[in-house]
Amino acid sequence: MTASVTGVLHGLLAWRLALWPELAAYSALAAIGVLLAVIDVIEHRLPSRLIAVGYLLLLALFGFAAVVRDNGAAMVRAAASMGVVFVVYLVLAVATNGGLGAGDVKLAGLLGLALGWLSWSAVLAGIVVGLFYGAVAGALLMALGKATPRSPIPLGPAMLAGAFTAVLSFGT
Repeated sequence: MTASVTGVLHGLLAWRLALWPELAAYSALAAIGVLLAVIDVIEHRLPSRLIAVGYLLLLALFGFAAVVRDNGAAMVRAAASMGVVFVVYLVLAVATNGGLGAGDVKLAGLLGLALGWLSWSAVLAGIVVGLFYGAVAGALLMALGKATPRSPIPLGPAMLAGAFTAVLSFGT
């Protein structure tokens, strides 16, 4: 199933983006993101090493795209949004007293990097939609009796789904 989801994401990205340097970056995020989502659902954690690989790949691939496309502004925006989204999630993690984990915060920065390449609107949409997906998933789990308001609910898959919704919506 993981391979199928990854394949569908790659196909959607190729259909929507059709830009080689950017497509490579978003495809790398899709491959890593599907793994992260599965691990988060099963183990309720987002491995730092896998997220670190995502940062390295995306920074390299977006850096390459910035050079090839002569688009330093997109790279600066991507780096800035990475920092902004990371800090926003860090503040949320502290404010919710453990409601968000360190993996969620690290993933948020990675998603900020990917969304920031497109636009600030994509960043806002991806983050808001991801939080919405997380709230809906939590409400459904509670309605089905599978969770309580205190149950840990993996947010990583919802964050990733929100980010890819925005990429597919805002991508050129």
